[in-house]
Amino acid sequence: MSLPNTMEWVIPFVSALPGVDPEAVQDALHLHWHHRRLELLFEKHLETLGLSPRRLEILELLYCDPDGATTPAELADAILLTRASITGNLDALERDGYIHRVPHPSDRRMVRIELTPDGRDRTRALLDDRYRKAARVVACLSAPERQQMLGFYQRLYRAVSDVIEEEATQASGTSDEQEPQGDGHAPSAKETDHEPDHS
Repeated sequence: MSLPNTMEWVIPFVSALPGVDPEAVQDALHLHWHHRRLELLFEKHLETLGLSPRRLEILELLYCDPDGATTPAELADAILLTRASITGNLDALERDGYIHRVPHPSDRRMVRIELTPDGRDRTRALLDDRYRKAARVVACLSAPERQQMLGFYQRLYRAVSDVIEEEATQASGTSDEQEPQGDGHAPSAKETDHEPDHS
């Protein structure tokens, strides 16, 4: 379903919600839709090279790493992937000859990831192309416009983080309220439905 078709029922739905601005919701959906369209363009381009955005980021990090090698966990943290996701991406890059796993110099239980000599050459060519195209794309915006856009993204990120944190706090508070309050002591007179016996 396209966004215009979605809007046909979203706006009436939102209009019935008290305290919610339909135009704000419409703009939020448009922002998400256009952002996703840009992502898809990038993903489709990389597919022709047998890569994905995350795999290109892994290659970029390895190429620029001063040590020339890093652990899977460090890579996962750097590009915001789960441990399971980083393993799958590393397997694919190793299969395609970009990287190899080598023993960790100080911990036998761990491995480090390195670019192969051929992988380094191929990554250099990829990054050359990546940076040239990035410069061409953002040239459609002036330097002040780019800074303004970055500022908008940062504000949106903080707003989303605040909403998620608020929900987590509320959920935690609700969970605490539902926990049993008993602490092993005998109930006082106030805690019972009976008046204390003074006889």
